[in-house]
Amino acid sequence: MLGLEKKDWDFGQRGQTPLTAADIAAVIHPDQVCLVFENGRLRPDLSVGDLPAGVSIKSLATALKEDSGRLQQRLSAAADLNPNVFVDLSRIHLSGGVVIEVAAKTKVSPELHFIDVQSVDNIACNQRNIMLVGELAEVTVLQSSLTLDGIKPGFRNLVQQFSVGAGSQLRHYRQQQEQPGSYLVDQTWYELQRDARLDQFTFTAGAGTVRNNLDIKISGSNAEAHFNGLYLAGKGLHVDNHSSVEHAVPHSRSDQVYKGILVEDGRAVFNGKVLIREGAVGTDAGQLNKNLLLSNDAEIDTKPELQIDADDVKCAHGAAIGQLNQDELFYLQTRGIPKAAAEAILARGFLDELLEPLASSAFRASCGQSVDMFLQQQDGSR
Repeated sequence: MLGLEKKDWDFGQRGQTPLTAADIAAVIHPDQVCLVFENGRLRPDLSVGDLPAGVSIKSLATALKEDSGRLQQRLSAAADLNPNVFVDLSRIHLSGGVVIEVAAKTKVSPELHFIDVQSVDNIACNQRNIMLVGELAEVTVLQSSLTLDGIKPGFRNLVQQFSVGAGSQLRHYRQQQEQPGSYLVDQTWYELQRDARLDQFTFTAGAGTVRNNLDIKISGSNAEAHFNGLYLAGKGLHVDNHSSVEHAVPHSRSDQVYKGILVEDGRAVFNGKVLIREGAVGTDAGQLNKNLLLSNDAEIDTKPELQIDADDVKCAHGAAIGQLNQDELFYLQTRGIPKAAAEAILARGFLDELLEPLASSAFRASCGQSVDMFLQQQDGSR
């Protein structure tokens, strides 16, 4: 990952202008429970919607006071999974975060939407979220970010842990739309128990520097992890996607598909690893990374990995890098479609394979608007 720029990062809240409801009105959805975080701290006064029955939320500070032993154990265990300086930094300069618990057999409706807002120039924000999903529960969590107009870009260090109980389903969709000069490091862990299912999706666009570390441990038989991603890397965006899934028990499944479109000097890295432990027979695991490079200056480094320490498994991985199909492009042009529009149609079709299955219509629409804006900008730059 590119090094952080040397500057006077603000680890406090100096010079803060009070955030108002009008500042975030554009990202509030009436059919969601919207939890607003300002520079890492939950703002209950600006959050919208009542928490559904069976869902509780506490600040991390409050939860640590009430049940320090259990949470400290989880924080320490997560640090051991993928030790790095950013996890350590999140513990030293903790800005805020929450602990959310979903009771067993709870079907959470409506969706929970975490909205991270930066309201201070050059803020260095360290946020830690923990979600515990009880057995036979179901919940959808959306995440997005917003930087107020006129605010100088900052550094966000987001560390999250999700525990998915037996027979439960978690949908976790993230939309990362960073501004030029900003930095985002997102470290997320998931642990799945027996018969649990994870549907995870990461959408990255905008500019700045983004590093995603995604770690999944399948600890129960018949659990499934489906994690996909799209990234649109244009001028000024560097995005790293690193993932690791560990099959620790027999008879589990994982699949991963990441797709990217890179233009101008956009840069991306994909490194996905599947680890099948000894004795994890009957595992079905696959991963695929596909990229379209639409300029000579764009660059992608891709490295899918498999480590198999068990017999009787089904595994596949692959990567592809290319350009738009010229025969398909020619066909559309012979039907009277201008070249730029034909390119946009093919590029959108390349991405829609992952967008269309998303269960959240609001999230799908928001990502679709970002895709269309990105493609229109490429048309206008020609």
